[in-house]
Amino acid sequence: MTPSIGIATEQGAARRASILVVESRSELSLLLDYYLSALGYRIELVERGDAAERRLAGWRPDLAVLDWASSGVSGIELLRRLRKMPTGDQLPILLLAASRDRRDAEHAIASGADDVVTDPYALGDTAARIAALLRVAMPHAAPAAVAQPASALPLNPMTRRLLGVFSASAGHVLDRRHIHQSLWGPDVSFYRHTVDGHVARLSRVLVAQGRCGTITCHDEAGYRYDAP
Repeated sequence: MTPSIGIATEQGAARRASILVVESRSELSLLLDYYLSALGYRIELVERGDAAERRLAGWRPDLAVLDWASSGVSGIELLRRLRKMPTGDQLPILLLAASRDRRDAEHAIASGADDVVTDPYALGDTAARIAALLRVAMPHAAPAAVAQPASALPLNPMTRRLLGVFSASAGHVLDRRHIHQSLWGPDVSFYRHTVDGHVARLSRVLVAQGRCGTITCHDEAGYRYDAP
């Protein structure tokens, strides 16, 4: 089992990370609750997307797991709404997609998901992805300082981490497996389209904002970031 990630408090102690699970399928919801609780996480279960939206209006968990097809408000729509909330881009979000279509995963990342898990859901891999997202979201997680004005960009945790990885190697081509290792670590399965999706989203933000650097694709070799 992947060990849970503790969250440091202002007093320096560690507390159990809190995870909101929005899942309309009771069997999967209970399975996630049992498995993640056994790893030491504090789990709150919500069945409907609209109920989750109301809950998140007054509470910020350390991470949210959203069911793409949740009732009331779908997970993909809730994802979009959360990213528009004040500080909503700071919440790590993992999306559960019943479809195995790679285009759905790419669409989710483009909409602001930090990661996507597709059916069939492997609990070990899901837990490893959750642990990676929590590590990335920690204040000390960035591998390098990101220069202004790029540091003020509206980026979700995983994409901001990606910008830090690129900034640390500005001017050099990074291959996709190196990027994956830097973002998720060795315990998470490598999916090329997930890396490409995050790079594409970051690139769109950089182009839209201007004066924040550029990303160039070097085909199979990988990507190069050039700082402004």
